[in-house]
Amino acid sequence: MINYDDYVISYNKQATVALKYKQIDVAYDLLSKAQYILKHKFISNLPKLIGLTYNNLGCFYKRSGDYQKALKYLQKSLVQGAETNPDYIHQAGTYLNLCTVYSIMSCHEKALSNALQALAVLKYADKSSESYIFTLIMAYYSVGLEYENVSDYRKALEIYKKAQRLALQILGESHALSIKIEDRMQMLKEKQNINNAKPAIRSFSIKIEDRMQMLKEKQNINNAKPAIRSFLNSKESKKISYSFTPKKFKPKKQTLKPNLTPINNRIFKSSKAKKNTLESYKYNSDRSLYVEQRKKEKLKSLNMMIMANTSNSQNHKLKRNDRTAVPLYLKQEINKQSLRLKSRTPDIQPVPSKRKLSLFKDNNESYAESYSNLLNNSQ
Repeated sequence: MINYDDYVISYNKQATVALKYKQIDVAYDLLSKAQYILKHKFISNLPKLIGLTYNNLGCFYKRSGDYQKALKYLQKSLVQGAETNPDYIHQAGTYLNLCTVYSIMSCHEKALSNALQALAVLKYADKSSESYIFTLIMAYYSVGLEYENVSDYRKALEIYKKAQRLALQILGESHALSIKIEDRMQMLKEKQNINNAKPAIRSFSIKIEDRMQMLKEKQNINNAKPAIRSFLNSKESKKISYSFTPKKFKPKKQTLKPNLTPINNRIFKSSKAKKNTLESYKYNSDRSLYVEQRKKEKLKSLNMMIMANTSNSQNHKLKRNDRTAVPLYLKQEINKQSLRLKSRTPDIQPVPSKRKLSLFKDNNESYAESYSNLLNNSQ
């Protein structure tokens, strides 16, 4: 009876050698033959050999660049190998292959978890096996590499030291894996030195970049100066509005409206405020109120002067209808006032204090006439 298990193992070994020497087509032919036997022939150790074939198919697709298919076959290999009597060394190798694929895809956290899983599986493996030590060293190396990729340099150095110790004890200094680990440790130490020196380097490089930027700006300004001068002197520059607000959005200039309330009806906090308000009418646009107030003040002052003259000349009493009793200087003052008021405000007439105040009369008498009537009544 033909033992097909040996055929499957042989095809898988030949396929791994072909992949090592990058003979991808040969490896695919050998693995497809192994698959055919597994499907159509009787195999005594079927789960183990299916897991082995799937693992090698995953390595084949990894080499050919189809990483999704590689992950698919490697995960299938783990499922088949997890059945009765699992080969822990083979499982650890499959986990390390998954770690490599995830690392190529830049999924370093998943790669690290698979490498740590390989180390955990190797605790249950047969330590007397020939491939155990090599797989263990490779597992330590993969874990250190992934710690380095996730920037945990302290842990990476610890794992590298463990791998180096085992490699020097068993494989020797001249072995390729020992040399590889040594080189990796040296590179990691250089990285650590660079990271420690990075803050000072960064600050120095930033200063240089800032200085270069300032120099470029100076050069641009100096090159643009003649053009800017010529543009500013030109007529086109005067047409441009330098305001950032468009004309249609600019607010209109608001003019102060005069207070049209008569001054007698206004409420003042103090006499000083009233005086200041009256003085301000000299310069206000509301001239009519100012003129009215000044008229009343003049009338008051004239009345006071008349009263003073009458008190001094007690023996010469004024008669009611005698206009000659008014002094000459007062007559001149009255004539001046009448002329001024006629020219400015002919309609405005003074009112005696006993009567109700009003600004306008129906009859169109002049200021002088109304004042003479007032004097006659007072006599």
